[in-house]
Amino acid sequence: MLKCNGFTNQQALLILVIIFPLGLILIGIILMAVQMKWPQENQKTQEQKNSFSQSQPQPIVQEQVDPVDTAVNTVNRWIQAMSDGDESIARSLMTGSATQFYDPNFLSQFYRVSISDLQVTSRSGSFVNLNGIITFVYKDGTTQRETRSFSVQLFNSSSPLITATEFIAVIKQRS
Repeated sequence: MLKCNGFTNQQALLILVIIFPLGLILIGIILMAVQMKWPQENQKTQEQKNSFSQSQPQPIVQEQVDPVDTAVNTVNRWIQAMSDGDESIARSLMTGSATQFYDPNFLSQFYRVSISDLQVTSRSGSFVNLNGIITFVYKDGTTQRETRSFSVQLFNSSSPLITATEFIAVIKQRS
């Protein structure tokens, strides 16, 4: 008899007969597990794709904002911020020559500053030009009313800026 690694042929054959079927069984179990797991993973992947497509944000329908309303609101907010002494908001709403009108020392002499009767004088590209009446209420209760022009640049509805303002005329002298 031939010896194979210390085993007799009979022993080697016996081991082969026992191990081989166990190996096949083990391979069969692994294949079954893979087959059972693969469809589940495939199903999960499909479910994830479906849930992803369902959870995609729907397009946002933005309402059209009237540029004139935006310009008027911007001037109102700017004058209110100056009247309240809120330098942060006032400065965030102006640029260019409009910054010359904002002088906290000048504005400190007033109890209140307000704007009214804002009317569009022209529109050109991203600019809306308005005229309005500013009322300065002094700390002693006297008032002065002036007309003033404002130019508002509308980059977009969330960040319009007042780029210029000019004195037009005194409507009512301080009294």
